[in-house]
Amino acid sequence: MIDIMNWILVFSISAAFVGLYYAIDFTTFKQKPDLVSLLIGLTAVAVVSYYAETYLYTLSFSLVLNLIFIAPIIEELTKFSATSYGKKIRNGLGVGLGFALSENALYFRAFLSIYSISMIIISYIILRGLGDPLLHQFTAGLDSKTWEKGNPIWIGTAIATHIGYNFAAIIMASLTPIFMYPIMSAEIIALLVGMKFLTGIKEEKKEEIQE
Repeated sequence: MIDIMNWILVFSISAAFVGLYYAIDFTTFKQKPDLVSLLIGLTAVAVVSYYAETYLYTLSFSLVLNLIFIAPIIEELTKFSATSYGKKIRNGLGVGLGFALSENALYFRAFLSIYSISMIIISYIILRGLGDPLLHQFTAGLDSKTWEKGNPIWIGTAIATHIGYNFAAIIMASLTPIFMYPIMSAEIIALLVGMKFLTGIKEEKKEEIQE
């Protein structure tokens, strides 16, 4: 019973951050993430990515290699495949948010089962809760643009962005909070700017058609 309550807790926390970005997408970026795509990201993408990464990790025996290269490549290829449904920016945003909901819930559950509640863990949850959904919806949005534009540079950019984000996370893990928080803040700002650019591409296209 306690375990079920813990899962409800971590999914609720993760869903709250996803809900925040859903609202930001709708109000600020004028995009409504597709709910079917969100469910695909929450289930199929999360399951395939988890088992593929776990299997490849057992072959590599390297956590750093897994975080910097294996995880970004597997997750972006899986999200790219998922955006074949709809092939629009809103599908990418939905897939990314759904995947982030599952991934964060797993991470939150692991940390809360190992460590007791403390300011360190609360800070970790807040930082990951703010950064992870933003990263995944941005890169999944880039993945969806690959279908629209027919150019692999979009998914290549998504993988590169994901690799850079994970590399920075490894660096931050070795730093004290006084240095970690500014780096994380800079990442979130950069991703928000990227989201503004990415969601603005479609708006410009609409204006051209109207003209």
